[in-house]
Amino acid sequence: MSDIGAAIQEVMESYEVEIGGKTFPVKAIRNITGHDIKRYHIHGDKQIPFIKNNNRDKMEEGEVFAIETFGSTGTGRLGDDVRIEVYTTLTSQLIFK
Repeated sequence: MSDIGAAIQEVMESYEVEIGGKTFPVKAIRNITGHDIKRYHIHGDKQIPFIKNNNRDKMEEGEVFAIETFGSTGTGRLGDDVRIEVYTTLTSQLIFK
């Protein structure tokens, strides 16, 4: 899992986004993960962090995973809040570089 997390972080953090004429680096979200999917349980026990890590778990043949990466131009962390949203709509045009 550590190789997958490192690859996700490398690709995501190789991008920048222009918002309102300013350029911001994209950061991989550090405190959410991909996960395995079990029969009748959408969130299994195995996790795939979206950053370089020391997770020594291995994917096994026949396992199914959800790897839904999220990036941010902020701190790279999601905060706990009453509202459950991981995105926001901006009125300005986003330009990826």
